[in-house]
Amino acid sequence: MHFKIKTINNRKYLYIIKNERVNGKVVQTIQKYVGSADKVYQLIISNKPTRIASYSFGKPAAFIKAAEETGLIESLNKHVN
Repeated sequence: MHFKIKTINNRKYLYIIKNERVNGKVVQTIQKYVGSADKVYQLIISNKPTRIASYSFGKPAAFIKAAEETGLIESLNKHVN
């Protein structure tokens, strides 16, 4: 994986890029927007804690996160072996 900076309308935006070999050719398999370069820079230099959530697997990950936050997993673990 690597970072890529794209310039659009004279503003810089940061992306995470992942390349993989598919059928003998290198192809870009992931391109995920991180934020504007200015915003990322401010997050890096600030001392305040930042909470980041990632749902790379979409709905299943969101449901797991919701189950954790509501205590559903702990409740099920108490009643199911």
